[in-house]
Amino acid sequence: MLHAVVNEKTLGSIKPNLTLCNTDRKFANYTDYRIRCIGYLPIHATIGLTTRKLDLYVVKKQLDTLLGREWIAEFANEINLVKLFSFSLKTYLLITSLSRYPSSQEKQLNQLLACYEDIFSKNS
Repeated sequence: MLHAVVNEKTLGSIKPNLTLCNTDRKFANYTDYRIRCIGYLPIHATIGLTTRKLDLYVVKKQLDTLLGREWIAEFANEINLVKLFSFSLKTYLLITSLSRYPSSQEKQLNQLLACYEDIFSKNS
């Protein structure tokens, strides 16, 4: 996913009564699950000292807000990726255990974690 995405409910709690621009943009996750995009907003986004005019896409489905590669690239100097992703596998498992995943997704997650254990360990 290249763009930033927010769900309609989250956006409504931040800025109610916004009029969305029309789009034919379609999204899919890594398992090819289709996500309906209902519109977008051109916004001025600020992270740290950097402000950019970017499009924020709005989806109907109750999903987490995501920053895609396009936004990450625009704010690369403001985002400390080492700090952002420096947490232990134990912390990651605690966070994911608090979330509710369908058993098929949990099985896939556990397989990926086992396969790439060296990446998520404290010693990497």
